[in-house]
Amino acid sequence: MKEIKFKAQNKKGNWIYFSVWEVNPPLRREMFKNLCMFTGKHDAHGDEIYEGHILRYENPEYPNHKPYVIRWSEEDCCFECVNSKNFMLPSVWGEMEIIGNIFENPELLKGEKL
Repeated sequence: MKEIKFKAQNKKGNWIYFSVWEVNPPLRREMFKNLCMFTGKHDAHGDEIYEGHILRYENPEYPNHKPYVIRWSEEDCCFECVNSKNFMLPSVWGEMEIIGNIFENPELLKGEKL
């Protein structure tokens, strides 16, 4: 069975991690400042990739990549890894590195329009 996990930033700014199977009593969205779902993928260091993460891709054959953001696509009903010029297939996410998230490190996007 797929593990359904989340990380949530509470009103104090602290991140908590949990599985839907661990939640008792039920949590409510208004309890959190930010709520992000686990994509099921890991980065190059083995860290879990969550919605809202900012990733870097370094490949000498394709230099100067802008940072990528993990987001949920309602249209395609899946997670996507995008920047303003490109997207990365999930099979490549394991070669990328998490460098921050859109909530605490928006400056990493340097004005990217996503």
